[in-house]
Amino acid sequence: CHKIPSAEFKKTLASSEAIYEKWTSLLEALFSLKPKLKVYLTVSPVRHIKDGIIENNLSKAALISATHTISGNFEEVSYLPAYEWVMDDLRDYRFYKSDLVHPNQMAQDYIWDKVAEQVFDAATATDLKKVSAICSNLKHKPFQAKSEKHLNFLKHTKQLIESLPNHISTRFSGELITLNNMLNESN
Repeated sequence: CHKIPSAEFKKTLASSEAIYEKWTSLLEALFSLKPKLKVYLTVSPVRHIKDGIIENNLSKAALISATHTISGNFEEVSYLPAYEWVMDDLRDYRFYKSDLVHPNQMAQDYIWDKVAEQVFDAATATDLKKVSAICSNLKHKPFQAKSEKHLNFLKHTKQLIESLPNHISTRFSGELITLNNMLNESN
């Protein structure tokens, strides 16, 4: 749609009822195909101020109302209040990028932690922490690549990868090869 001139579109504000109707039919179709599916709805904390502050607030209000009605009518649907976390918990412009519209990294991390807390089980949360540590370790640039301390660091990173469930660790197969090569070169 970005290649089509904006004059070709008719912009309207959807009511919470219209949003509810569209999502209800979609969810019913999804649940008929995947009865055990869990769905999480949220409203973006990013303000769309190009249309104006009032229009943004009206749009967010319709979305919030619809998502609450949907999650109240479907047991498999939950609402994650990302909009509320930013507007109410953080409610300070220091949590925004310089455009004062988009949440900054600190706000994004806060939202991610809240989502993880509500969505992931303990095993998944542990695996996510390991993946985060692995990604951080893989970015590390050593001062002394052949030092014993760095080699132990590489071994630890390799062990972290190998401790992950197979469906996750296979995504680090290239990194494992690199770590093994680095460790073998040091011997």
